[in-house]
Amino acid sequence: MADSEPEPDIAVVPGSEEDFVQKHPRTAELVIEVAVSSPALDRANASLYAEAQVAEYWIVPGLEKRVEVYRRPADGRYLETHLFEGQEVIEHAGIPGLRLSLVDIFP
Repeated sequence: MADSEPEPDIAVVPGSEEDFVQKHPRTAELVIEVAVSSPALDRANASLYAEAQVAEYWIVPGLEKRVEVYRRPADGRYLETHLFEGQEVIEHAGIPGLRLSLVDIFP
């Protein structure tokens, strides 16, 4: 990816499309950063998501084949940090049924 291209990210927000026709979401249940070129910057940005009360923040440093999960935002930081590798499965703490197997994304 070229330096001028933004890294991909995904946000999961509660509500329907109609809820956001006139306004942008104020927070999210989950933000996933695919950190192709700057995992350190994404780690530093965790405090911004915690301040915005994003319930979970996942960083996928693709070249490392693992996922860093940050949970329980409070006072501008996340109280829990988990590292998932190998054949582990990540389950979102607040969205029932949202599961991601690392073997599915890192074959």
